[in-house]
Amino acid sequence: MCKPHRCPHINFTGNICVYCPGGPDSDFEYSTQSYTGYEPTSMRAIRARYDPFLQTRHRVEQLKQLGHSVDKVEFIVMGGTFMALSEDYRDYFIRNLHDALSRHTSNNVAEAVR
Repeated sequence: MCKPHRCPHINFTGNICVYCPGGPDSDFEYSTQSYTGYEPTSMRAIRARYDPFLQTRHRVEQLKQLGHSVDKVEFIVMGGTFMALSEDYRDYFIRNLHDALSRHTSNNVAEAVR
């Protein structure tokens, strides 16, 4: 889950959408815009301080402890406004997801996904 940030919709209308309870300005404090922070994925992200590397490593270890194979992984980037974040942050986020699996430090996304 990506870091909390304001939804770009707020810039256009001055209001949040009814179906997005969270966000930096909400009563839920440090949650992403469309989550309350009490969902399992949100709680894991908060514990990892939204660090994509730590989120991935912790989840892989958790799945291993539960007896699941983690030979094949599918990433689902949660946070409906991920594409509204800066390209630098998006690249950092995706690169670190892959680096967490390979345990290699990459300089860019292309290198990370090889």
